[in-house]
Amino acid sequence: MRNVVMGLYDGYDSLETPKGGLRIFVESFRHYNPTDRVVVFVQKRHTFPALAELARRHRVELCDYNEASVRKWNQDRQTYRLLLYHEWLKTHDGEPGKILLSDTNDVVFFGDPFAIETASVYCALEKSTYTDSPSENMSSVTCNVGWLNVVGWPVRTARLRAGTAQNKYEQLMFGKNVVCSGTVLGTAVEIKRYLAHTVANPFRTYTGADQGCWNKYVYSRPPGAFDMVPYARSRILTLDSIDHATIPKDSDGFYLNEHGERYLIVHQIDRGCQIEHFRGLHSRWHRAA
Repeated sequence: MRNVVMGLYDGYDSLETPKGGLRIFVESFRHYNPTDRVVVFVQKRHTFPALAELARRHRVELCDYNEASVRKWNQDRQTYRLLLYHEWLKTHDGEPGKILLSDTNDVVFFGDPFAIETASVYCALEKSTYTDSPSENMSSVTCNVGWLNVVGWPVRTARLRAGTAQNKYEQLMFGKNVVCSGTVLGTAVEIKRYLAHTVANPFRTYTGADQGCWNKYVYSRPPGAFDMVPYARSRILTLDSIDHATIPKDSDGFYLNEHGERYLIVHQIDRGCQIEHFRGLHSRWHRAA
């Protein structure tokens, strides 16, 4: 069965954006993976000519949808995309091998993401942890704690230190890595299970609450259920709180993990003002292809 990568790129008027854009996402994926399915949700009224041409050239399936209908479940576009994924997978025949639910505006591929091996879900662990510590990016931690609260887990930042957690959720989250919801990769069975669970449980609208949904779901599962690989050894790199100067690079400028392996998925490519670095890498291999 073919794998499928799914994303949302709706409301844009260009393939390039300050964060990256769909062109670098699609062209980098297709450079390494010419055969698997790419499904992008965009309303017909937002499908501009360059987007349609990119889709034609790189075999991207553009899926229209009724925004008013999905907004009845949740008003936040970043969150209601989960309902779009769920409904699409319910209505399409066949069982994909693996599914990647991905941001499309700030992601670049430096290898085939489906080469990442997992029997369940390969979690994209961020550098940030649920800890009230001077060494943490507290802006990131506070945002993630807020998202957990939105989806029903009462966690308080000031209690995320050893010995001060006051409920089972704080005890569960203390010291754990934030899990990025921008690149969710797993088997079809596990991804479908997550989506079905999430869309069945309404919660109040709040921008970015999908991250709270994902972290709540991951840490609700038994230990060992998912592949929890620290970012320094992972094949997925989320750049949120990382100093780019500390990341090993090969002679071509590709980012490497501590095993000397190239990261296959790099997310938040605009962080640390590094967007031009990634655009440059993309331009070099695209011209040579």
